Amino acid sequence: MKPKSAIITLTIIVIALVLAQVRIARSQNNLQTFHSKDDLAGISIRIDATPETAPGGNMTIATWVNCTATGVLVEQLNMTIYGFEGGANKTQLTTIDVMENKTLTFNSVNESSNTLTVPNDVWDSTYADLHLKYFIYNSGFEYNPSFSLTIVTNIYYEQLKQDFSNLNNSYIQLNSTYMQLNDNYSQLNANYSQLNEAYNELNSAYSALNSNYSQLRNTYDQLNQTYFDLQRNYTQLQGSVNDLNNTRQLATVLGVTSIFFVATTVYLATRRPKSTW
Repeated sequence: MKPKSAIITLTIIVIALVLAQVRIARSQNNLQTFHSKDDLAGISIRIDATPETAPGGNMTIATWVNCTATGVLVEQLNMTIYGFEGGANKTQLTTIDVMENKTLTFNSVNESSNTLTVPNDVWDSTYADLHLKYFIYNSGFEYNPSFSLTIVTNIYYEQLKQDFSNLNNSYIQLNSTYMQLNDNYSQLNANYSQLNEAYNELNSAYSALNSNYSQLRNTYDQLNQTYFDLQRNYTQLQGSVNDLNNTRQLATVLGVTSIFFVATTVYLATRRPKSTW
């Protein structure tokens, strides 16, 4: 094998191994590409980062620089990462110096990975200001983009959302229960109205019956008093009848006795002998 062919083959193998390592590292870290630029003179660049984290969590930023020309000198490549305190006030999180005054080899891939901890009071979006200044031989180039990075989940807001969701679900359940109870209340109220109306009718009937009872009671008391008076008069009259019966019997006996006496007298008078004169 010719030396030139061997060098080309070795270079391809190295690049394949590097790309494989890059894919493995990217898969392991579960990174997402946030910025990629492959039409720069002599250089292509890609920025991957953690897709999402939380306050107090870690945020990994990986940079890949591929040299596509000879004579490339990177004078400076850095990124300043910004976040927002309370989701509103811009604050600088860190500055990453990727490389400085470094000569790149043609078809080489330079990887840099940095991990920072997000402050507890920072959430929502983050972004980066990238500053790249390099030379290809004597020609100078600059590339200064800004781009979004990792989303820092507002766990406090998410917790509030979860609490709100729980409260909303509780409200829906309570509202459903309230509607059922309200329907039951309406039914009970309707039944109460019917029962109250029936009660009023029964109460009116009771009042009428009570009034009739009072009248009948008064009539009964009067009739009872009359009955006692008549009973007393009857008793008195019964005594008078007994007296009259006794008197009649005595009169009968006396009459019989008188008649017998008169008859005896007449008989004796008629039976006495006449005197001779």
